[in-house]
Amino acid sequence: MSQGIVIVSSFKTRPWLNDLLNSIGNYTKQRVVVHYNSTEENEYEMGGIKRGLQEGFEEFFLLHDTCVIKTKQLFDVIFYRYLGSSVAISPLFLSYLGKYRRETLLKCTIPEVRTKRQAVDAETNFNKEYIEKEPFFHVMYPEFDIKYRFEEKHGRNNMVLESEGLIKYKGTWSCDMIEEN
Repeated sequence: MSQGIVIVSSFKTRPWLNDLLNSIGNYTKQRVVVHYNSTEENEYEMGGIKRGLQEGFEEFFLLHDTCVIKTKQLFDVIFYRYLGSSVAISPLFLSYLGKYRRETLLKCTIPEVRTKRQAVDAETNFNKEYIEKEPFFHVMYPEFDIKYRFEEKHGRNNMVLESEGLIKYKGTWSCDMIEEN
């Protein structure tokens, strides 16, 4: 089975990407691909989902560059314990974090996303459609969205969501923070 890790990044978030890649280290069980969004062509997380399909992965774990992996055993659980299943890190794929399956993605309408507002809307609408069409779905950390704190990192204030497997730094955690573009 073709499996991979797709990291969504941009050139302006390079320090974050370096932190994530350092936390992954020399992990080689699955191929790691970085999807770079540019200022001119920013599809946000949908760009990463499209990239996973383009790479031919049957299953891929979508990560933001604003994550840090605490233990590589997270990948073994996602790819081996839940082989053939989708895995959301948190309920309803909050922040798109999780493992997607090609078979299910091909049954979904993948929206065109060009703005942060569209990306946030798709986070709810697209992932809801995906879950409805996915017969093999698991949530790894149901409490992930509840235990959070705030921390300054890389020049911005972040909501920090943490589980035993990873840390996610969110720069936008409320709809009123979304800049219209």
